[in-house]
Order: sequence, then structure tokens, then C-alpha cells
Amino acid sequence: MAARLAETDARVLLLEAGGPAPPETSVPGLMPLTLGSDVDYHIKLNTPPHLQQGFQDNSSFLNIGRTMGGGSSINGLVYCRGHKLDFENWANLGNPGWDYESVLPYFKKSERYTGIVNPNTGGCKMWQSSHVFQIR
Repeated sequence: MAARLAETDARVLLLEAGGPAPPETSVPGLMPLTLGSDVDYHIKLNTPPHLQQGFQDNSSFLNIGRTMGGGSSINGLVYCRGHKLDFENWANLGNPGWDYESVLPYFKKSERYTGIVNPNTGGCKMWQSSHVFQIR
């Protein structure tokens, strides 16, 4: 994000909680080593019991990076746009420019995929899952 802001003549100060990212954050396959570690806030979620079925101890956690790079440092290269309704709600609360259609060009600009292009994305191919697992 700081790089995008710096594309203009703006001055940018980036503040992050935590120190430098440990070496295991630069290898996507080592992502599990960062979860619950000193570089992860590991926040226990207060969710209804029926949504926690299948989780260890029926508990779910939100992993948020506490290191330089934030969540991007511990997410194992996983990227997900926010839900459209979240953006619409922010705009409806009096935040002009935060509706989904206004932020969509920025999502597209940050996405890159060199294979078959989907017109609804910024060059990222979206896959539909063909495997559905039921959690009991």
C-alpha cells in the first residue's frame, strides 16, 4: 500500500507493530510456523458454536501479522478481496469513495495474473472449487 501511495508526490510514513519479519515468513510453505507465534496476534474469535464445528477445541482464531509487512508477512500468499457489502456499508456511513465500485479499480490494479484473463478481475483468474467438504 505504501508503494501505491508513493506513486504520487505524497510523503508516506509507514508504521507497523512488531519488528523485522523472521526468515520463515519469506517461504510460503512455512506459513504454519508463524501462526500463533510472536509475529501473530492470534485473536480468538467470539463466534457462534455452530460456526466452530470442526475446529480444534471448537475455537477459531484470526491470524494478524505483528511484524513488518503485517498480515501479508504471515498469510502464505493468500489474497482475498473484502466483501462488496462491507465497502457499501462504509460508504453508507458517510465515507464517500469507499463504495465497492470506487475501490474496484484499485483491486484490479494490484492484481496480476499472466494466464487467461477474466474481465471481472485485474488479471487474476478466479477458480471455482469443485470440492465441497461438509463440516460435522
